[in-house]
Order: sequence, then C-alpha cells, then structure tokens
Amino acid sequence: MSITCVFLFMLLAVLPTQGRADLTLHRITNNVVDDLADQLVVSVSDPGGGKVTFAFENDVDINSSITDIYFYDGTFISGDPEISSSSGVSFDTGASPPILPGYGGSATAVASADSDTPVAANGIDNADEWLTLTFDLQRTYADVLAGLNAGTFVIGLHVQSIDSISYTGSTSDSYITSVVPVPGAALLALLGLGYAGVGLRRRT
Repeated sequence: MSITCVFLFMLLAVLPTQGRADLTLHRITNNVVDDLADQLVVSVSDPGGGKVTFAFENDVDINSSITDIYFYDGTFISGDPEISSSSGVSFDTGASPPILPGYGGSATAVASADSDTPVAANGIDNADEWLTLTFDLQRTYADVLAGLNAGTFVIGLHVQSIDSISYTGSTSDSYITSVVPVPGAALLALLGLGYAGVGLRRRT
C-alpha cells in the first residue's frame, strides 16, 4: 500500500460520516472574563429522510443559559425547524434580536430560534437539558459538513446570565462554530490530495 493510501485511510477513519459529531466553538464577544466554549455543545447528525439535526447542550460548569441560536450563510437548510427539547427548555422560531450580537454587522440569519419568556429559565441552563432543531436539507448532509468546515455555513449561540467573576456591563457573550483542521490534513494537502480538514470533533 502506498504512503498516500495509508494517509487517506487514516483521514477517512476520523471523518464523522455517521452518527453524531460535535462542532468546535469560539467566542466572538468579550463581555465576561470566562470563555464557556468548552462547556457549550453543538452537534450535527444525519437522521435520514432528507433532513439534518442540530443538537445543543450546556455542560454547565459556569452558570449560564443558551438562549438564542442562529444559522448563517449558504443554502444548506430550508423552512422552520422541528423543535424538540428536554423538560425545562422552551424555544420557538425567530430569535430576538434577529442578529447574533457581535456577528457580521447587519448579517441576516437564514434561520433562528430563541427561548421563551422567562428567557434564561427556558434556555439551556443545566447539564440535563437539551434542544434539537431538525431542518429539511436543501443539499446533502456531506455538503453541510463541508460548509461547516469551510465557514460558509455558521451556527451562532447567544449565551446569557453568565455567572462570571467579572464582566463589562453585560452577562452575555456570543459564540460561533469555527474551522479547525483535522490533524494531518496539512500533510495530506502537501501530498496533493487537496482535502481540507474537517472542523468537527467527535464526542467521547
């Protein structure tokens, strides 16, 4: 077996082609000292039937609540999502504000959802709570993964009621999915395979 085939096999072994894959997040505002990226969980999965499901959790270490969710860029999903959640979480379509604070100026989300009043209490504010949003696909599940990797499809979270040791007049921050290559992708590119790393991480 050639060295190129060996490296290609290694890459395919880590790609999230089935099941659930978690996305990497990074913070785009700095209202509080604490960065909650490691406790916020956004995952994508393929339920079949021409649909795609996004799941949201908050593995609470620092008290906080995911209250608004935004989908930006690309033509990957369509229509209002099917919403499912655990007890204690209540969301509806159409987030307010309609723009993720700190993201893209006047960029308009292609879809959004937020928690009902009382906002923080109905958000995702403890480790036992979850929310899923299932959309019709306009393209393929593979296209969704590629778009997330390339940054042409972005998911944003507005997290409120952050119990931080210090803040600058606000107890909320915004997070978006980010592109992080799979280890070895740069080497594969050098070998001429031309494959960009997937900005996804499996949850163990």
